[in-house]
Amino acid sequence: MALGFPAVGRFITLEGGEACGKSTQARLLAEQLQQRGIAVYLTREPGGTAEGEALRQLFFDPQADWQPLSELFLILAARHQHVTKVLKPKLAAGVWVICDRFTDSTLVYQGLLGGLPLPLLRQQNQLACDGLRPDITFLLDLPLAAVQRRLQADSSKGTRQDTGLDHAACIAGFHQLAAEESDRIVTVDASQPPAALTSQLLTLLTQRWPLQQQTQTQAG
Repeated sequence: MALGFPAVGRFITLEGGEACGKSTQARLLAEQLQQRGIAVYLTREPGGTAEGEALRQLFFDPQADWQPLSELFLILAARHQHVTKVLKPKLAAGVWVICDRFTDSTLVYQGLLGGLPLPLLRQQNQLACDGLRPDITFLLDLPLAAVQRRLQADSSKGTRQDTGLDHAACIAGFHQLAAEESDRIVTVDASQPPAALTSQLLTLLTQRWPLQQQTQTQAG
């Protein structure tokens, strides 16, 4: 039986530092919503389109030595394709979109960590997103010690961007954004078991949008 969410597209993003479980939670949350009769589309950034995925390969190329501004141009190109070709059409059709990373990651990685001015990044994000903004963002907050343990336990989690990354500063950067936009960004404890975390995210969604008659039941 469907929970009864309104038949309107919602844009949900998951953010956080390395190894906090964003991809896992995006998948689990999508599965839970689909089981409740909600059309869901799962995507990620950079990526989300054929062009975006090609740019993602360039972005994460271990042989590349992109500067923060160069990284920004790659991300913005992929993001504009993503927004115009996928995100806006899906949302307009009533589909709930769950995206693994979005504009907040740009503000943290290329801005607070990369040194690019936040006003510039916000302006460029606004242009690339054509005004699109997440309805809700879940910040998966994982303590530094836990991040380090997870990265050490699974070397496959590392990318070119992880080399020399100040994980403490990364975590602090996301905390800064959450404090500035507490109406949109909801911080959750990412150290709890995956199933418990997914249940919390689902509860937070039902609290944000009171249950109504659900008519959109097709898979995204």
